[in-house]
Amino acid sequence: MKQNSAENYEPVNVFLTPDKTPIAYQNKVQCLMSSGMTEAEARKLALEPIELELYYEVGRGLFAVESEAVESCEIRSPYSGEPLEEETESSDETSIGFQIIISERTSFVDVAFQINSTVIDMVKKQLLSWIHQHGDTAQFPLRSDGGNFCLSVLAEEYSDFYFQTITLKDDIFHFTGVNEDGYEVSLDETELPDNGLLYICDFLINGYY
Repeated sequence: MKQNSAENYEPVNVFLTPDKTPIAYQNKVQCLMSSGMTEAEARKLALEPIELELYYEVGRGLFAVESEAVESCEIRSPYSGEPLEEETESSDETSIGFQIIISERTSFVDVAFQINSTVIDMVKKQLLSWIHQHGDTAQFPLRSDGGNFCLSVLAEEYSDFYFQTITLKDDIFHFTGVNEDGYEVSLDETELPDNGLLYICDFLINGYY
């Protein structure tokens, strides 16, 4: 989940009073006094509006963060505990860089495996981030044509597997769905066809299929 930018956020003002919000009001007073204010100064300032930034974590719920805190400390989801990603400059292109060390004795096969391993690691991080935003067991969205995302999976023979949910267990992605005959089936990432995770990531993150 991304953190709001300074130019793009949804604020709401909250007022604390000793009558309607005595616990929060008193904690605010103590906070102000710890910064050097007198009790009278703190009680007066604590009555002024506090600007909060609204966040809604899909599959979890609503929460708000004091605007001043966003600029001075790391913000985490109160539901998942995951830190919010800092807003980056918008761009239509994403640059991904990594280094492969090649010596005179390095084979092209080794290079290919290094590249593939690096790409898979990046894909798994993208999928993990997507799951955190959509719940521990996340539902696959439907394709733009209304159908389920599917891949041909090698079991006893090639058959279409229509994906319904994705879950992460013991660092392995697990999937439920139905086969081409409509029977419920489950499998994990080790049973996917070649580059299966790449196709799944492209569908969930970018909508490609």
